Amino acid sequence: MTRRFSLALALALSIAVPAGAEPATDAGAQKLIEAFTTYLGAYAGMVTVTPQGDTYEVKIDPTDLMAGLKAQGASGTVLPVVLMLADMGDGKWKVTQDGPFAIAMQMPGLISFDLKAANQSWSGVYDESLKAFESSKGEVTGLTMSEHVTQPGEPEMNVAYSIDKVTLESSSTAAASGGVDSAITYGISGLNETFTVPASPQMPTPMDITIQVESYVSDATVAAMRSSEVLDLWAWFVAHPDKAAVEADFDAMKDKLRAALPLFDAVTSTGTMTNLTGTTPFGALSAEAADITIEMNGVTADGRLREKIALTGLKLPTEVMPIWVPALLPDAMTLDFTVDSFNLAAPAQILLDTMKPGEKPSPEVNAQLMQAFMPDGLVHLTLAPTGISSAMYNLSVESDLRAGPALPVPVGTAFVKITGLDAVMTALQSAPPEVSQQAIPGMMMARGLAKNDGPDSYSWQIEMAEGGNISVNGMDMSAMGGAQ
Repeated sequence: MTRRFSLALALALSIAVPAGAEPATDAGAQKLIEAFTTYLGAYAGMVTVTPQGDTYEVKIDPTDLMAGLKAQGASGTVLPVVLMLADMGDGKWKVTQDGPFAIAMQMPGLISFDLKAANQSWSGVYDESLKAFESSKGEVTGLTMSEHVTQPGEPEMNVAYSIDKVTLESSSTAAASGGVDSAITYGISGLNETFTVPASPQMPTPMDITIQVESYVSDATVAAMRSSEVLDLWAWFVAHPDKAAVEADFDAMKDKLRAALPLFDAVTSTGTMTNLTGTTPFGALSAEAADITIEMNGVTADGRLREKIALTGLKLPTEVMPIWVPALLPDAMTLDFTVDSFNLAAPAQILLDTMKPGEKPSPEVNAQLMQAFMPDGLVHLTLAPTGISSAMYNLSVESDLRAGPALPVPVGTAFVKITGLDAVMTALQSAPPEVSQQAIPGMMMARGLAKNDGPDSYSWQIEMAEGGNISVNGMDMSAMGGAQ
């Protein structure tokens, strides 16, 4: 439901209506009603538009829509959304909002949630030619949400969170290749979340876990978003609100999907969380910062996904750990991986060509989809410098691998480097014999295969060839295994 009111969540600071705005008229109000109805549905009285001088007051009140949930044994309420629109000419509209927001839904035996914002203050310029906001800026304050999941036969799940402030600023321009290029800056401050881990045979008492984040700031870009085609697809589904209507016009739906692909060319997002803290039954944990990067292509032939998270100033709960463990804990962690060389465009077209109402893909079609997804029978996996570190040691791993049905085992290279290995083995001498007598001999064996890069610094260059042959620093490990 909240996605239908994305305008109300676009969040930008309220700006005065520009001079020279076109006068509001009854005819203009009717056109706006028709436009909103296209994307929200033709529910009686849901959208009203009132001319007010140079602006139109648009009120979206989904009370009747929510009342329809009673037939499914559910209920819900939504605070009406009020927008002020001013026609700037040349197909551009100034859109503003200033007020609270609230939505609540209850589906007995399944889920209930309550989302509220004390106030949203935002403004944006919507460009009809882009089918997107060419600019927007604003904030929401006092955001809270509670959710309760009570699925039959499952323990109840409870989640509650609050955010002091959310800010958003965006800009969009026409992309050279079609669609819309957008840049978005997003921030939050004062996040608090509490969720309950339900009881289980292994853990008879439910546990509450609390997470707090002082702030998070993220910059994102979207390349060539097919905003017009995606809105057309959305409008099609609004005009076909049930399964029977969709199946009766199934080919038209597939045409709309084809036109919307690849949805976008690429999305990138980089952000930093500061001062994360968590409270668990096992103790407190925290991190000074978490840097997060996500990159992904759309439904394209050059499929690609990258994710990176880097934690610094990490402190893990030590209250219930054996006395020898805390000295070995890392205070920084990084995971940075990329998967590419897969194809999303070809299987999407196969699915659109073969899908029929009410039918699942046949085994033959599933085989075609897998072949189209990995035309060479493999994907490319890259691990950028990844690892853990502390004042005692620094362990990093890099790899470049290819894996998939075409290869019985992955092939490629990996590079492992550690400083402080001798110090770690010394620290492990304080561990119980059942731990130290297993860990230390294995480390000594690995050290024997390593290249010595300096005092207490070792590295391993690993080569994995087709056929399963593995070499470490030039030594053929398969030959060593045969000799044994």
